[in-house]
Amino acid sequence: MALVCNMFVKRTLTVLLFTCFVPITIGNTAQAQKVANDKASGTVFSQLQIPYGSRLAGLGGVTIAIRDRDPSLVLANPSLLDSSHHNKAVLGYSNYFADINYGVAAYARSWKNLGHFMAAIKYMNYGKFTETDYIGNEVGQFHASDYSINLIYSRRVDTSVYVGASLNYLYSVMDKYSAMGIGIDLAATYNRPGSRFVISGILKNIGYQLKSYTPGTRGNLPFDIQVAFSQKLKHAPFRFHVAMDRLYKWDLTYKDPTEQPEIDPATGLEVVNDTTGFFYRLGKFGGKAMRHITPGAEILIGKNFYFDI
Repeated sequence: MALVCNMFVKRTLTVLLFTCFVPITIGNTAQAQKVANDKASGTVFSQLQIPYGSRLAGLGGVTIAIRDRDPSLVLANPSLLDSSHHNKAVLGYSNYFADINYGVAAYARSWKNLGHFMAAIKYMNYGKFTETDYIGNEVGQFHASDYSINLIYSRRVDTSVYVGASLNYLYSVMDKYSAMGIGIDLAATYNRPGSRFVISGILKNIGYQLKSYTPGTRGNLPFDIQVAFSQKLKHAPFRFHVAMDRLYKWDLTYKDPTEQPEIDPATGLEVVNDTTGFFYRLGKFGGKAMRHITPGAEILIGKNFYFDI
């Protein structure tokens, strides 16, 4: 759960106080697990999956389909950028797990004939590490951190359809080693005027690692296909939100390579489960489907005050 406090100062500056909510959220935990999985599978710049916003973290940390005056939502979905974010800024900081911390600074501006623009800088600092030689003797310390510069553009192409893109320059440094990459996010949002229903689709992290830490170890950006939709109730201060991610792969089940077959102690034979029954197949289907789905809800306490689950 996340408690979000957004303060609009003179209608030009939005300060996102990440410390206004519990930092260890369900969204942060899920994203940490995804980052760990990506490290194991050979993808790079996994910090791209970290939710740089408290509302996004509170709603599961995937993507978001909410159109309002909060410019931090644009960091997750560029097609949400519109004229309501004109001349507003985002400042954010979060104390993550261990000694890791990250933050963001962004500014948005609109031009009538050109569209809507936002520039953002994100960073993630992993703290200090002990450096040792090949036999384990301590020889000093080193730092590790990641940075990205984002240029975001959006415009309305129809009365109900908005499209957006984010061009992302990526830089990572670990002691004397560094890596660079470039990526792009493409998004579209449908929201009929006057409707409380919003749906978005986004292709995330289409790109390439320009420079690897060491020669011959180039990896892939954490590409993803995501869809999200939200529905705000008419006569109650609630909004329900559902996000779906990793839609490019149906079966996300982890198979433990060290798992041993179950043995019947009475017969000594391997236990074989019936995989042809209706309920077994229904359970397998439901389990695979739910691995893609992140449900959430938002309590709208005030115009700039939200409580996310």
